[in-house]
Amino acid sequence: MDTNNETELQVIQPSALEHLTRGEIDIQIATARKYPRSAKDAMNRMIELATVTRATAQAAYYRLPRQEWDPEARRMVDKVIEGPSVRLAEVAASSWGNLRFGARVVEIGRDRVVAQGFCADLETNNAYSGEVSASILTKRGKRYPEHMVTTTANAACSKALRNAVFRIIPRAYVDQVLKECKQVAIGRGMTMIQRWREIAASFSRHGADEKAVLAAVGRKGVADVTTDDLVHLHGLLTAIEDGDVTTDKALRPTAGDSGPEPSTIADDLTPDEQKGIDAKRDAQAELDSLIKELSDAGHGEAVENVTRSAPDVPAALTELKKLKAKADMAAKKESKP
Repeated sequence: MDTNNETELQVIQPSALEHLTRGEIDIQIATARKYPRSAKDAMNRMIELATVTRATAQAAYYRLPRQEWDPEARRMVDKVIEGPSVRLAEVAASSWGNLRFGARVVEIGRDRVVAQGFCADLETNNAYSGEVSASILTKRGKRYPEHMVTTTANAACSKALRNAVFRIIPRAYVDQVLKECKQVAIGRGMTMIQRWREIAASFSRHGADEKAVLAAVGRKGVADVTTDDLVHLHGLLTAIEDGDVTTDKALRPTAGDSGPEPSTIADDLTPDEQKGIDAKRDAQAELDSLIKELSDAGHGEAVENVTRSAPDVPAALTELKKLKAKADMAAKKESKP
């Protein structure tokens, strides 16, 4: 046997640090099993802490404007994404108990930072770990200064931690807490005028005037504002303050609103992001033109079937171009003697 090809196996002994870490976790698991949580008591503690002040309740949830393909309208329309915020994640984790959680920066590259969040339930042995990345480039493609890189990294850690915590704590309990927070956030016992003045003043600190805030909820005047509008605005405000969205993006008019056209340029857009926005706008214009051309040519039913089943603008464009090619070919055949 050729001894040169033999591989010697080595047993690597665990380090002292590994022994200590494993011992700490074992003790935490044993303690969690000995003193299990009461889900009901934990939810009550969440509600108590999250609604201790109006400011805390207002920061408990966020709302972000997004655009999605609507097959009924056959175009991109505004949607709103709502969720529990970083602040509520901190409250929920401390109230739920018997959790190990945290976040750290795993990469700082030339154009983005990556943070990892984790959360483990010591009672159920259920764990989750996930990453969040954030751009550190200006819209002109230049790298942020170091202090802004640090700020962006910290924000990414907060978001990664939020995502991890809410993957472990059941959403059914979190939704109950959110419901209470929304009621406190809009100001129980206050008149609508008082509530409106308060939220308008908050947006004013972020450079938004009253007209822009009204446009964000599709209202022409303060008298038209509803309780649901106030809940929505508080969610947008939290998203702005958490750094999830810029003020301009948050206050885009809703679909069908007669307000001013939303700007396609924001201070935090990279060149690639701006190109993407321009490409989407051009694709939508091309789609609208193609829909009109085919509908006028008598293919309205086929057009409707395609746009209803298409998941997005590019898919609808691809299918309609195929339909147009077939229609053009059929027209040429009919024109031949």
